[in-house]
Amino acid sequence: MAIALVQNCSKSRGFGLRCQFLSTHSATTLRHGVMKQSVSKEDASARPESSELPIARISLALIFIVAGTLHFILTPVYLRIMPAYLPSPHLLIQISGICEILGGAGLLLPATQRFAAWGLIALLVVVMPANIQMALDHAKWSSIPEWVLWARLPMQLPLIWWAWLFARR
Repeated sequence: MAIALVQNCSKSRGFGLRCQFLSTHSATTLRHGVMKQSVSKEDASARPESSELPIARISLALIFIVAGTLHFILTPVYLRIMPAYLPSPHLLIQISGICEILGGAGLLLPATQRFAAWGLIALLVVVMPANIQMALDHAKWSSIPEWVLWARLPMQLPLIWWAWLFARR
């Protein structure tokens, strides 16, 4: 916890005093007995804005746009990994492909970036059963080593983290 230093106190137009307290991390204003916190330039620089990460944002967007497009190009491959208990697998593949394309495109627009990132995080969680099914049905994927099928499951976590970087902005 930082020690606050009084920087300025002045009589406000209404009643009471308006005082500013500065800590090493943020500026706090006391006005009429109410504390208001504002982020200092030092704090703001600690968390890069999304505009400062254009390559990361564009890269993530392209990953999802390409992956979503593959749902329509390689539909038979995606049908093989769908768990049998899910209804309308073809429709679910199309919906997830559309969501990936829209989520990726949404990352490119500042107005929709946060919403798109949260949507992609949700999508990564929702499609996890298909990824697990693919690992369980490793015999269907004889050209892929079984360890690779299992190793790709925890790889969803970095993608979720990457999307979260843009969801919190």
